[in-house]
Amino acid sequence: MKVKPWQMAVIVIGLVVGVGSMIWQMVNSDGVDLKHQYTLIDVESGDLFDVDSTKVRLMLPAKHPETGRVALVRVAKDDKGRWYVIPRDMELLTQLDEGVNVKAIDAETGDVLNQAASPKTYVRKW
Repeated sequence: MKVKPWQMAVIVIGLVVGVGSMIWQMVNSDGVDLKHQYTLIDVESGDLFDVDSTKVRLMLPAKHPETGRVALVRVAKDDKGRWYVIPRDMELLTQLDEGVNVKAIDAETGDVLNQAASPKTYVRKW
């Protein structure tokens, strides 16, 4: 099959527009603004900890920075300012250390029942 000149022109114009569009997006993009901080709660005491993921790498559920016991899960704030355990993290409650009593959150809904006044910075001491 022989390619007609107008078909070749459509292909070339399409490629030029596509490449130009990609270059335009890369030049004018502000980049992706990823959040590097998240909050954990001690399911026993209700203590909140802010974690900077650029400085500390944790696997969830996480160890308490002072006791070393696995008793921390991730929480978020709803639009009313109330803390709750993220639904996908509710499964983590089954992976806490033996003897950890879940008192600070409702194990059914994930709502935080009692919490510390403000989050502390997560710093490992063990």
